[in-house]
Amino acid sequence: MLSSPKSLFATIAKSNRFEFTTEEYQFVLVGYPVWKAFVAYRDSNIWIESYFRIDVGKRIVFSAQAKTGTQKDLKENSILDQIICSDIEIERKKIEDFFGTIPENIICAVTKFPDSHWEAIESIKLLGADLLTLINTNPVLAYIMINSKKINPSIRLLNEAFVLKMLILTRQKEILSRCGFPETNQMVKIFSKIDSELINVNDLINLRNLLIMDAQLKERILNVFSFAKNINRNLLKLTIYNSPLLQIMNNKLVYELAASESFNEHLINIKQLYLNSKRWQLTAPKIISLSGIKKTFEKQLIEVEKQLLKVAKREQKEIVFPLPPLEDNFYITAICRESELFYWAKRQKNCISNYVGSIKVRRRYFYKIIYGKEEATLELRITKGQVKEGDLLGAGNTRVSKEMEQMVDEWFRENKNKKKKTAAARKQEST
Repeated sequence: MLSSPKSLFATIAKSNRFEFTTEEYQFVLVGYPVWKAFVAYRDSNIWIESYFRIDVGKRIVFSAQAKTGTQKDLKENSILDQIICSDIEIERKKIEDFFGTIPENIICAVTKFPDSHWEAIESIKLLGADLLTLINTNPVLAYIMINSKKINPSIRLLNEAFVLKMLILTRQKEILSRCGFPETNQMVKIFSKIDSELINVNDLINLRNLLIMDAQLKERILNVFSFAKNINRNLLKLTIYNSPLLQIMNNKLVYELAASESFNEHLINIKQLYLNSKRWQLTAPKIISLSGIKKTFEKQLIEVEKQLLKVAKREQKEIVFPLPPLEDNFYITAICRESELFYWAKRQKNCISNYVGSIKVRRRYFYKIIYGKEEATLELRITKGQVKEGDLLGAGNTRVSKEMEQMVDEWFRENKNKKKKTAAARKQEST
């Protein structure tokens, strides 16, 4: 934090300094090669060094509070859309001139990435030609280096430029290990198969967590990636966000699905087959080809009907709870029967069996979670008709890992958004 803007900007040439004012803030962007940014409240002399989200291809600058949301969100957070100025063309020219300070070869390199353009240019300034070479030979590995502090916030480097240059030149595998990925040539080759435009920090964090979570799953994922000719968007989506499906698919089917024009439709059907087998405790189906999905469904339906008859008989003897408010996923399964609640309470050494009454009257619901080798219990509460997240605790009411917390939060948000969209669609149909 700096309180003397005169001394702060005195060493920066006016031609390389671009100033903007919005309703709330004043910004100073300093072009390449200085490459800095400063923010202050509109009527304040206290400046904070910051960084901005930028898109060098579209020549847009987003303010600090911009989130990775919709295009509408980004537009509302662009500096140009927030500026209070009688002549917007002057401000537009400033932004053009700001981007004009960046050498063309750096712009070409940075536009390989879907985001992190500010950080990429900052890294190129630090590492120069060595990083530019890595961007050209293995752009995803370069992206991981550029975003290493986001992927692994615990990274702390002394003499940063020297260490990072050595990693690029002689120890590229170590770039991966610092971010929690396997430190192997196999992993370096895998990342070289991915188009840099398809990757983002969240995908990389989720992939790393999967590889850490389960040794058997790790080997399966690495096997799928290693034998793929190329890794496209569909293969990433299947592997990172639907990895349990790999258990019921051979590599030939995986690659057939990834190349299919009806990828999303087939993925939904395969996912339903898997979840049906999980819910009804059936043997997981082995699917040989996309054309065989329909037959597999028909066979499974017969098995489900048999299970339903068994359940109907059990229901006469035991308490079955109301339908849960949110759908299961690969790792999160609703507890729907009293016997299952008592079993899970004993296994987890917690007191959820005391809440049978609350479950019956739809005030509480419980879900069991098995995520890799980690197990936990999630409570959902109904407050004023709204579903709220309750406790998420491991065995003996211990804290769960950050990876599990993140997975559960994403599942909760996705389900809530799905319910809102469904409700809105029904409302629109009724009108």
